[in-house]
Amino acid sequence: MPASAQRFHWVYAAKFLCGEIKPAEPEREGPAEPGRYATAINVHNPGGRPIAFRKKAVLLFDGSRPDDALEKPIPPRRPVSLRLGPDFGLEIDCRDIREVLLSDPAGGPGPKAPIFIKGWVVIETVADTPLDVVAVYTSQAFGPPETQAPPIAVDRVIGNRLPIL
Repeated sequence: MPASAQRFHWVYAAKFLCGEIKPAEPEREGPAEPGRYATAINVHNPGGRPIAFRKKAVLLFDGSRPDDALEKPIPPRRPVSLRLGPDFGLEIDCRDIREVLLSDPAGGPGPKAPIFIKGWVVIETVADTPLDVVAVYTSQAFGPPETQAPPIAVDRVIGNRLPIL
């Protein structure tokens, strides 16, 4: 195929951490520091036309099975197709990740809150049209002072423009 006929799409991979992780045994290191974690991934269509895209989750750690060493690659869950109008936005939060993106093949929800999970949400456009993707992370340590606002971090997720194979 000539280079000018090559078709491209955009792929974004946003890290997610959701749920509670309790203090580990002293001789055992956990997948994150003890505390409560939440992720919200914001997606915006900056263009003047609707954009079709897919979202899926790649689970790297599931606290309901902490002894299952996830050292081997885990296949992604089935993608969910969406369409986003011009200047529209949407949010992918922990609830969406658990109930939609990590649902089992029969459609049942994935690991229930507050079980700690972490991995990637992958967003793929079906055409050569980029999106704005921003991930917002909050975390809160266990114990006092419970009245403090949780720390927040914002990360612009950079897309990769890849050839459609």
